[in-house]
Amino acid sequence: MNYAHIKHNLREAKEQHGKTEHAAPAINAARELDLYMTEDMPDLVDRSERLDMVQAFERENELLHNVAREIYEDGWKQHPHSLVLRFNALRHAFHLGDPEGVEKALVITRELLTQPADHWQRVCGRGRDAVGLSQHVF
Repeated sequence: MNYAHIKHNLREAKEQHGKTEHAAPAINAARELDLYMTEDMPDLVDRSERLDMVQAFERENELLHNVAREIYEDGWKQHPHSLVLRFNALRHAFHLGDPEGVEKALVITRELLTQPADHWQRVCGRGRDAVGLSQHVF
């Protein structure tokens, strides 16, 4: 199921690249990759041990990680005021990144905390008030 969502969201992100003011296509595509890598890939790697295919799945995991990271980085350039995109990218780095990526994410987190609330896009791709949500979370 996740694979179908990945394909759909990657296709939509590619089609919408540079054509929309909202970050939703990038958010959706990278989120599906993250879900696949955290939920499905560990099971596939475990099963691959019995089939002697661990290296193939590890290469696929690395490829998907790089694609997600590129989507986030490109999304930052296109949508610098999308708080949702930034938070998802940071979560990706903290949970799926290497130590160097985590260090970079910590630097970015500190920079984000210096921004005033009105810096961030008030409406994300699904019409929710991202700034209002963050005020309740913190």
